[in-house]
Amino acid sequence: MAQLARELVIVFDFHNAFQIQKMRRLLCKVARCENIQALRFQTHNVGLAAVGNMHSDHFVGIEQCFVEPLKLFLNRKCKPCHLLDLGAIEALTYYGQELLRSCAKPQELQQLTLASLKYDPSHYPILSLDITLLQKCANLQVLSLDYDTLTDELLHTIQVLPLRKFIIVVHGLDSEEQASVSEYAWANFARHFTSIDLVLTLVYAYEAIELLQTRVLRRHMPVTHVRLLFCEFMNSEALDWMSLNNKDTLRSIYYMDSAYKHNNRLDYRHNFLRQDPFVMMAWRCVRLEEIVVHGYLMDPHNLVGIARLRGRKLKRLEVSMIDWSMSPLNAYKEVSIPYFHTIYGLDLLLSFLGNLLAAGPTVGTHQNR
Repeated sequence: MAQLARELVIVFDFHNAFQIQKMRRLLCKVARCENIQALRFQTHNVGLAAVGNMHSDHFVGIEQCFVEPLKLFLNRKCKPCHLLDLGAIEALTYYGQELLRSCAKPQELQQLTLASLKYDPSHYPILSLDITLLQKCANLQVLSLDYDTLTDELLHTIQVLPLRKFIIVVHGLDSEEQASVSEYAWANFARHFTSIDLVLTLVYAYEAIELLQTRVLRRHMPVTHVRLLFCEFMNSEALDWMSLNNKDTLRSIYYMDSAYKHNNRLDYRHNFLRQDPFVMMAWRCVRLEEIVVHGYLMDPHNLVGIARLRGRKLKRLEVSMIDWSMSPLNAYKEVSIPYFHTIYGLDLLLSFLGNLLAAGPTVGTHQNR
């Protein structure tokens, strides 16, 4: 099979010592198998120990088991690597620059995933990235990066690439050291990439979610997909801001939180004085196709309004909680509104988050009629 496969997905537990011990031998075999030109990691444990607290022997283990054989894989000149997905594993993404330097033919790389899930979204080392290394990836079409690595210069540099999809993942915001990307840089980016998928993702970003519209979003930032995941806060102002400034680009929004962990925040409707922000998105955003809301109580009147405003253009309307006390249960029998109930186990959740940072497939759900 190894002589036939072109893409390999390795599923493992990052904290299982037995599996990690096997990883070096497996990756060395992958490096010698020239047919394999795409490599993805998937793990049930992306890193449940703070990177700053790791012992030096832990880093040595990571380098020996992962980084060294990955360098061999990337250094091949015959049938070079086309795809490298580090599986959002924080400890591996800090070697991103080192791995890029190892590419024998960076111009053959088509997809690169360097974004990660952080153990502590408020305190973590920031990846240093030499943007000239990205400039050499002349055929790169899909790129994911943590927001901390973005600069005006980086946005300008990647305009030489044929990007189709750019995934930005926000964790924490350093008010003292981290400068926001300027409006001018985003305006140039938007003029150059007129049809790019720009995916903005916040994962456990407890501080960034409250400052989203002031510190991260920009008027000329051509956001097409928004993923606000487990940030424990409903920022209605940011939603309203996007419905005004991204009305020509926004195609989907996922807003997901844990209903059981924060049941005192389920009803977000007291956070706004005028219209429901999701209704305003449905009205203003001409390309909006998907609205997914989990962990917040939704008004059935608003769901009907969203369905009617978007009509046949709405491909997915998915919620997990509806406040039926707002209206009789059978009041909207003539309106087709999908009502889903989704329960995420830890394994499925981590797999889902990792996929969002990479290709971003749809969520598996169970329909409850």
